[in-house]
Amino acid sequence: MKDRSTIEARLDELLQGAHFPVRPETLERAWHLTPTEPSTEILVIVTFRAKPGQMSELEEAAREFVVAARQLEGGLFSGLYRSPQDPLTLTLVERFEDQSALDRHMRESYFQRFQIAQRPLLSQPAEAAVLHRR
Repeated sequence: MKDRSTIEARLDELLQGAHFPVRPETLERAWHLTPTEPSTEILVIVTFRAKPGQMSELEEAAREFVVAARQLEGGLFSGLYRSPQDPLTLTLVERFEDQSALDRHMRESYFQRFQIAQRPLLSQPAEAAVLHRR
């Protein structure tokens, strides 16, 4: 098992790469609330950047997605955040019990609908980070 400092360094690297729009103090508090025992839990962070004039439509489609995702068995959390630094950026954060829950989520019709709906609204492809807690 990796020591906690190695895991923390990897998490920092992934979050910086995903341009997660959260203050470092918030991430630090969340990290210390995380249990240290092994887990099958998966965290997914997806960043969307809307085309100018398309944010309200993207946000509406994303909110419908979040509402549907919250009904999924094995889904622990689904939430949408708007960047205070960049009004065209949305971040989706989701937690799943395990890989099978994430797989079910990705097969659901609401997931497929959102994939289609978001494409013409984005200025660039969505960026996703999938984190496995060990």
